[in-house]
Amino acid sequence: MQLYLDSPYQVMGNMLEKMRISIDKDLDACYQVVDEGFEKVKDTVDKDLDACYQVVDEGFEKVKVTIDKDLDKFMKSIAFFQR
Repeated sequence: MQLYLDSPYQVMGNMLEKMRISIDKDLDACYQVVDEGFEKVKDTVDKDLDACYQVVDEGFEKVKVTIDKDLDKFMKSIAFFQR
C-alpha cells in the first residue's frame, strides 16, 4: 500500500524538479540577453562620451589658440606703447 502512496508524490516531485530546471534555464537565458543588452548600451554610451569629449577638447584647444594669439597681440601692443 505504501508503494501506491509514494508513487504519486514521486511523480509530482519529478514534475516539479523538471519545471524548476526549465525555469532556471529560461531565467539564465533571460539574464544573458539582459547582460548583452546592457553591454551594448554601455559600449554605445562609452563611444558617444568619447566622441563628446573629443569635440569638447578640440573646442577648448581652438579657444586656447585664439586666446593665445589675442594675448600675444595685446602684449605686443603694450610693449609698443611702453617705448
